[in-house]
Amino acid sequence: MKAAGCTSSVTAAGEQPARAYALAIDAPLAGEWEYAHRVVQEMDDPLACWIPAILYRIKGDVWNGRYCYGRTDRWRYEEQRDAHAELLLVLAGRD
Repeated sequence: MKAAGCTSSVTAAGEQPARAYALAIDAPLAGEWEYAHRVVQEMDDPLACWIPAILYRIKGDVWNGRYCYGRTDRWRYEEQRDAHAELLLVLAGRD
C-alpha cells in the first residue's frame, strides 16, 4: 500500500516550492486535508515527504506516517513529538 504524497517532481500547479509548502500546511488547518496531499504529491523532495508525514501523525495514522517519514531520508517517526513545531520548520525550509 502506497501512502499519498512523496511522488513526482513538479510543484503544485506551477507554484514555487516555498509557496506550495505553505499551501500544503495551511490547507489542513482549513479542513482541506486532501488538498494538502495533492499539493505535495506533485513534489519530490524530503520536505514534500515530511508534510504528509506530519499530517498523518496528526490524524493518528501511524502506518502512513512512518512510511512518509521514511521517504524523507532524514527524519524518523519515533523522533518527532511536536507536530506544530515540525510544521513551523517546514515553513522555514529547515531540516
